[in-house]
Amino acid sequence: MADLYKALIAASVPSSPINSVAQVMEDPQVLHRKILADVTFDGGPTFKLVGNPIRYTERPITDYPPPPELGQHTDDILGLADFSTDEIASLRSQHII
Repeated sequence: MADLYKALIAASVPSSPINSVAQVMEDPQVLHRKILADVTFDGGPTFKLVGNPIRYTERPITDYPPPPELGQHTDDILGLADFSTDEIASLRSQHII
C-alpha cells in the first residue's frame, strides 16, 4: 500500500495514506496540534479520543465526557420514536434490546 501511495504522489495524483488507528495516534501533526484528549470513565480507565479541532484562545475546550456506554440511551431514543414504556420493556424482555 505504501508503494501505491508513493507512486500516486509521484504522479501528482491527489491522495492520502490510509493509516491504522495506531498510526493516527502517533502522527506528528496529530501530536503537534494536540488533537487527542484523555477521557476517563467514572472509576474506569483513561483512554484517548479525538478532541475538538476548534481552538478558542479565551475559552479552551477542556471538558470531554466519555462516549455513552452500550445501551445507555436506548430508552431515550426509543421514547423519541414513540415507543411506550411497556413496549420498551417488552423489547428488553425478549432480548431484542
